[in-house]
Amino acid sequence: MDNRILIGAVIIVLVLIVGVVAITTMNQNINNKPHVAAIYEKSTKFDIANNNSVSWLHMDMAIENVTAKNGSVNTYYIDAFVQPNSNLTIDLSNLFGYGNEKLPAGTYRVLSWLAAYNPTAGNNTTLNFTLQGWSNTFKPGPADQKYPFTFPNAPIYALKNIIKDNSAFTSTNPADLEDVYDDDANENIYMEFLLIVAPDGKVTLNVTRIPEFCSLAAGHNF
Repeated sequence: MDNRILIGAVIIVLVLIVGVVAITTMNQNINNKPHVAAIYEKSTKFDIANNNSVSWLHMDMAIENVTAKNGSVNTYYIDAFVQPNSNLTIDLSNLFGYGNEKLPAGTYRVLSWLAAYNPTAGNNTTLNFTLQGWSNTFKPGPADQKYPFTFPNAPIYALKNIIKDNSAFTSTNPADLEDVYDDDANENIYMEFLLIVAPDGKVTLNVTRIPEFCSLAAGHNF
């Protein structure tokens, strides 16, 4: 057999093997992303309610310099997706390793990038959402304040088909989430707030930057 033909055949086989390994690895990375599902009764929780009846709300969050139950200090990254007219509750105590305990009293700084998504991209919409935090009960009580927000003329981007339901994907490594579930360049609406947990577990939010268009926030690499 001509050596050139043999070498060409070997190269084709190697390319096919590399392709299969790459696809398998990508699927494993997507399927194995850690996410918070369990909600405990006494824990500290954070809820995102999407009041838009048309578009999904996407909220990327970085909660900075959190002391976990094991004593480690981390920044926690969250990719949250909420369907129209729906809400998603994230158990922060569970995420930080405290299980069925309220978080220690303190202030947690949250950076957030927002975007609207739909199965099909196009047109603009108004982001309309409510944030709320509480502890000690499964559901918030009447004294647990709700914080409503709106942002007009937000572009609607295409939702990746791996997102099927309300979801919160989390990691302490931003590379785990980067451009897997969304495209960072789409997120050019930015807000900041302080999530403050009192000794009794009561949660309040202190909004330090309301949702605003910020071209520097797009492509934030998380």
